[in-house]
Amino acid sequence: MKKSLAQRPILVQGCSAKTNAGLDEGINRLADCILQAKSNRGSVKSIQGSLDDSTGTDSTLTLSRSSPLDTSSANASKDNETLQNFSSIKKSTECPFAKAAKLWGGLVSSPEASSIEAQAACHIPPLIEFCERIAEGKPLDGFCIEIDDRAATKGSPEEFGQCVRRMLLALSFKDPSGENVMASKYMDRPGWRFRFHSTDVFVTTFAPCYPETSSRYGFGSDKAFILLQPETSFLRHKLPADSPETDWENPRNIREKTRVAFKTAGRPYYIPESTSYPMVEHIVKPLCDDGKHVVRWWTEQ
Repeated sequence: MKKSLAQRPILVQGCSAKTNAGLDEGINRLADCILQAKSNRGSVKSIQGSLDDSTGTDSTLTLSRSSPLDTSSANASKDNETLQNFSSIKKSTECPFAKAAKLWGGLVSSPEASSIEAQAACHIPPLIEFCERIAEGKPLDGFCIEIDDRAATKGSPEEFGQCVRRMLLALSFKDPSGENVMASKYMDRPGWRFRFHSTDVFVTTFAPCYPETSSRYGFGSDKAFILLQPETSFLRHKLPADSPETDWENPRNIREKTRVAFKTAGRPYYIPESTSYPMVEHIVKPLCDDGKHVVRWWTEQ
């Protein structure tokens, strides 16, 4: 029984019959699972072609500990170039957990890995290792990926968003669990979240296009990043349940204190009016984060 369950995607979704909270998320997740096989088949050819074209080789990767890529430097902050480049954000952001966060960094791509899809291939072995450590209960807080592409470092949020899309598509396509959540037809609905190797993650992005007034400001960094934060990290830090309400004068918990800190620093971010909202709309932020403007990064432009 345990073995069969371990091979299947599982979501424990809290629901309330009185408020309907959680019902949309649960139903959308169920619909995703039912249609996942069809969605996967529809996306395989396009992504497979991108991977093949970018590497010039067979896109089948060895997704195991015997991978030729060395993953040992992924968790060494002093040696990992991605974490070194991300350090200005980690040290300066108003997020109260950032400075002490235990992060892993994606491996630096090889010279021939010039495309985003080829870069993704380099990140997959250490990302699998990271997720396995999470499953073992290790206190890890995030996996940082640097996107080495001019559109990501020099372009607009919309251009950056397309780079994020390509990176997450390539990672999801090679997800060893076979879920491929980026193939979902319901990404723009409440309940969808990014998952890799059966690990739920909260996705945050940073790029040079964001000014000092943005919560995604890079604090002088000229690099672009995707930060994958496992949901277990928030549970371990006892982050309270999401709420649209904030006591700006007397914040009552760490979530509200974080909102106040960003606002005080001049980097406020939009807070949805309900806890049932499309998470995908908050992965790549618009320059004007007022809830009216949305970067539809998940659709091909």
